[in-house]
Amino acid sequence: NMGTYTRDEYTVVPEGAVPGGWDGFEYHRLHGSPHIYYSAYDEAALRAVAERLRGATVPAWCIFDNTAMDAATPNGLETIGYLGETGLPASGTERMKSSADRNSSS
Repeated sequence: NMGTYTRDEYTVVPEGAVPGGWDGFEYHRLHGSPHIYYSAYDEAALRAVAERLRGATVPAWCIFDNTAMDAATPNGLETIGYLGETGLPASGTERMKSSADRNSSS
């Protein structure tokens, strides 16, 4: 019963620092830290995620689930920018603004 645990007891998984399970792909799901679902990740953390994804020897993917304060989309776009695969600006916020500017001028 999840109601009998404190947040720290059911969200901290020491072995969770490295993806487990089948080794045919890497799946990273990031919930925000220090406040689960609420906190955005800083540049250093996003660059580390990008490096991990770039260095994967198997297909790798990442989901940002820090959606309570709308941080997931900018964090995802920033990570894509750090991967350097799409030519996106490093800042997801900049990408969202430039997209909005293009849409408003049409």
